[in-house]
Amino acid sequence: MNVALEGDATKLDLVYELKETGARGVNLGGSYNADQGLVGTISYQDQNVGGINDTLAANVGVSSRDLQFNTKFISPYRPTNSDRLGYTVNGFRSRELSETFDDKIKLANGDKVREGQIGTGISFQRPIDDWNTSLGFNYTRTSIRDRQGNITPTDAQGNPLSASGTGIDDLTIVSFNATKDQRDNPINPTQGSILSLSTEQSVPLGQGNISLNRLKANYSQYLPVQLFNSKQPQVFAVNVQAGTVIGNLPPYESFNLGGSNSVRGYDSGEVGSGRSYVLASAEYRFPVLPIVGGVLFADFASDLGSGDTVLGNPAGVRGKPGYGYGYGAGVRVNSPLGLIRADYGINDQGESKVHLGIGQRF
Repeated sequence: MNVALEGDATKLDLVYELKETGARGVNLGGSYNADQGLVGTISYQDQNVGGINDTLAANVGVSSRDLQFNTKFISPYRPTNSDRLGYTVNGFRSRELSETFDDKIKLANGDKVREGQIGTGISFQRPIDDWNTSLGFNYTRTSIRDRQGNITPTDAQGNPLSASGTGIDDLTIVSFNATKDQRDNPINPTQGSILSLSTEQSVPLGQGNISLNRLKANYSQYLPVQLFNSKQPQVFAVNVQAGTVIGNLPPYESFNLGGSNSVRGYDSGEVGSGRSYVLASAEYRFPVLPIVGGVLFADFASDLGSGDTVLGNPAGVRGKPGYGYGYGAGVRVNSPLGLIRADYGINDQGESKVHLGIGQRF
């Protein structure tokens, strides 16, 4: 966008010259990890499908062991057509090392536990008063597999790894979410708050006959502060969240605590795997350079003593403490790819970890 000022001493014309960027893009890439080996990826995105601001995004990853994909089509709610619902349709297939089970819980052949998932869903969006609401319908088939992709229903000690006992579960979910967003900037807020409430009710169909209800609440508050003189804003941010599951709980659906989006200083899922949880975080965000910011943070989480209520008690077998805290410092860099996050966390066990990510922690 170019801006030009035209006029004389008594009047001024402001002229904007707008140039639309490309709506479509294709990216090719590749990576290597010890589990999948070489992985080739291709992603496609169209941010203006049909010329009406609908979005289509697709990502496909191919390795010698697996094919994974994630596709999404978004047609947003439009205030100019208030009788029409916005909607999102997605389909996915993935296989990853389990966050609930790690190298302390092995399969009979010595492999680590892999969770394979394939599914689809649709959700409808519409604002109600000051709340953005969505109603979703989702189906996921989860399979527990070894490194070669073979279905494996139990671990080396004979503990079940799925609700059905076969290594394959079907989970059909009806979900409702309501969010009240009063932030000044959704990407990098400096003041305001956001509250999100959700419930997910499963329909007991298919393998596992799973009947559960998951309840979650998530609240963040952002307060401008001035601990030293700076032209750029300083922010004190607080996040509190909690959740619980009522009914049948497959172990891979437990709340995993610890990691870059939970308690920093711990590896992912290292604090606990429970039926319920609370998580609290506080950050002081401050400028360092025009495109670089600093963060001081502290995190705490607990599974509220619910680890042994999960099928097979994976938290107890792994020796997870069930609660823990971490603290540390990090940097934020505004880049063409977005806000890049790097945090150095120290946990209450005296161990430290470096966490990398995109965007603010909350």
